[in-house]
Amino acid sequence: MKIIEKGRQGIMKVLECLALLFFLKDFRRVQWQAKLVVLLPLAYIASPIDLIPDGLMFFGQIDDLIVVRFIYALLKTIIDPAVLEDCREQSQALLSDRGSIA
Repeated sequence: MKIIEKGRQGIMKVLECLALLFFLKDFRRVQWQAKLVVLLPLAYIASPIDLIPDGLMFFGQIDDLIVVRFIYALLKTIIDPAVLEDCREQSQALLSDRGSIA
């Protein structure tokens, strides 16, 4: 049970990071450099060109997860903490709404 719960928490953290990146790209208080930092990893994740091919079961998504976590850590240093907190609240609200529907 603990492994399943830890896996679920990890997946929710990654989903929260992705939602946060999505909300940061449209936020008016975010500098254009930070928006570029947000758009580049999203383009990498959507791109069919990967460091590790996505055809490999679990291992194909590892590079995508690493990119998301790295960009999240980088954005925490670039963006104003108040803006980041607003976007985090929006992403948590989105995920909690989705969780109640499913």
